[in-house]
Amino acid sequence: MKKVIKNFFALILSLMMVFPLFGIANAESLKSNQDCGYKLSDFNLSNNLVKDSNSGFTINDFKLHKYPNDSNFMKEKNSLASSGTDLRVSSLNAHTSEPFPNEKPIKFSFIIANVGTNKINNQPVSIQVQLDNTDILDTSVTLTLETGVILEPDTYVQGSFYITGAGGTHTVTVVALPLFIKDCNISNNKTSGRFKWADCVSLSAASLSTSDGIYQFESNQTKAFTFKIANFGTLDAKNVLIRFKVNDTAIKNATVDKIEAKHIITGQIKITFYKHGRYNIELDVDPNRTVDNINADNNSKTTQVTVDYDTEIWAGKWKNARKLSVMIYGSAIDLINNDNAGNNATNKAKKAIHAWNGINSDASYGSIYTSNSDEGWNTLDKQVSVISYDTGDDSTIAFTALWEKDGDGYTEVNDVENDKCIYVKAAVCLNPEVYPKQPAKNQFRTITHEFGHVFRLAHPTCRDKAIMRQTWDPLMTYTIQPHDEYNLNRSY
Repeated sequence: MKKVIKNFFALILSLMMVFPLFGIANAESLKSNQDCGYKLSDFNLSNNLVKDSNSGFTINDFKLHKYPNDSNFMKEKNSLASSGTDLRVSSLNAHTSEPFPNEKPIKFSFIIANVGTNKINNQPVSIQVQLDNTDILDTSVTLTLETGVILEPDTYVQGSFYITGAGGTHTVTVVALPLFIKDCNISNNKTSGRFKWADCVSLSAASLSTSDGIYQFESNQTKAFTFKIANFGTLDAKNVLIRFKVNDTAIKNATVDKIEAKHIITGQIKITFYKHGRYNIELDVDPNRTVDNINADNNSKTTQVTVDYDTEIWAGKWKNARKLSVMIYGSAIDLINNDNAGNNATNKAKKAIHAWNGINSDASYGSIYTSNSDEGWNTLDKQVSVISYDTGDDSTIAFTALWEKDGDGYTEVNDVENDKCIYVKAAVCLNPEVYPKQPAKNQFRTITHEFGHVFRLAHPTCRDKAIMRQTWDPLMTYTIQPHDEYNLNRSY
């Protein structure tokens, strides 16, 4: 028995529509193009003390140098030899006059001597280099195997390393201890010295990252980025311009009156993304290089996010959307076969419907039938009906209605956004007062668009082009776009 559909209601495709203009709605922003795909949403800064005084310092190129035995040296340096294993660290020296230039590697050397009676051979020795009592370099070397050095009693080796720093006076300490044998006298296992680097400003874009650690997400989202700007130097940096860019376009300038020495500026910037794509977010500190900063190479930091298409789908769906059957009824055929559409208009309409096939194997249209009358359009004989329906206004080209099972009958889905129902019937309705007046390309685009609604696709609110956009939307297209395909695949 054929069952009649109740409560005919429609979702309207309008000629006139309102869509958001996505620019940068911030007085301090630099970008206002609505098509850029993003906008600055929020920005803030706070000031914090640098926790580690050695921030901005690096130590590298550690080496141990084999020296010839020198019994005279040892006798002069150690008149009381220990019985057993006894390493002594001494003679810490810099090879450059103070104050040291900043951001340049300064060579330091020290001596490790065996002042005990036991030979140290094939033994791992822990060597720590500390700056202001904080470990910066911590390594172990195996004498002989790694260094070619055998420490006989009354012999020594020289070690060296380089420190690259940024201002201030600092304590450098070297500690050496055997790892698996007992050192009988650990009081002589370290040596220290105070060394001065020239006062300076040392700015650095220390970090830039998403606040939640997620770098791939859908559009129409606001993403917070956390950043840090450090002054590792000993002088305050004044009137520091910071600039944020998205894909090389500046979106935010801000001037910080002062970044104090040994302080970090912590901040957050929020950017809303409206368009699919990859976005490079760049923080540039002192972009015009007006601050007397010792090294501008550290002034920028970049991170990248990938923005997927947004999900724009209705709550309901077909239980089985494979090869949905379609009937084009007589009233719709009369509209389709008008002068604007040209010859073979019905075949073109069928082609417009079948344009959705091949995207997702679980969502497709099967056979498309035609009827000379409208009889039976409101039955379940065919899953999708195409008819003419006068809406009584001139602002509607076409609309789509959907139905779900309701007891022994079927009722219209009035809330497609929230009703998680199973569709049993759809009707694509062409407005006879508007549809025939459209150019042929608009007519067939409208058919493809409406059959996208049949598959539960909604109107996009992002800034990506799509056939599912309403007519006269500047981002409306005449063919199915990746955004449409993405949502069809999300649906089924």
